[in-house]
Amino acid sequence: MSEERIERMFEYLNEKQQMNVKRIVSRWLKAFIIEPTIKLSTTPKTYLIGLDRKKTAESCYEYLVLTKELNDSLLQFDKKKLVKDLAMYIDLRIPFIYSYNQFGTLDYQIDKHLLEEISFRYKSNNLKAISLIKDAQKSMVLNHKTKWVSEKPSVKQIKLIENKLKNKKQVLRVDIKEINKYQAAIVIPYLLEKQIYDQEGLQSLLE
Repeated sequence: MSEERIERMFEYLNEKQQMNVKRIVSRWLKAFIIEPTIKLSTTPKTYLIGLDRKKTAESCYEYLVLTKELNDSLLQFDKKKLVKDLAMYIDLRIPFIYSYNQFGTLDYQIDKHLLEEISFRYKSNNLKAISLIKDAQKSMVLNHKTKWVSEKPSVKQIKLIENKLKNKKQVLRVDIKEINKYQAAIVIPYLLEKQIYDQEGLQSLLE
């Protein structure tokens, strides 16, 4: 299953419908699968790893129909296709919702080792999960922009930036002492992702 397929999940729904379905399914998954598993199972991760995604999606669909959580317009779509996409979305959300309920971690804080333990049945969800984490990180940084622009970077942030720059042969004119915490939070993902840095790219982030 390709990355193109995961990107086109729920493609027959408009943006508002997609958001609504994902919200409803996440709520159902938390209430009927994740929370009971954590409370009743001595090995919740093992149970979730072995959980049949397709059967879970079918149960979710039937529940949503029974409780009329799915409106008539959504019921007009092919059930088989909708259930398949529900299974894919459930597969994607399981480790994130489990992590939040078990450890209180938000999407951008999830331990990547957990994503390896509760491995995805739909392999394209690996890339989608990374995308979700990055989007959550960007959202978190933007939400703190007003506060962080007036604060200095943490010692950990400064050391990470300095070490990344030091490991590269390019000489980059980045004055670590002058940047604020918000700029550090923007620069760090760039340094972690890029194999080759350029002054112009870094400078554009700091403006």
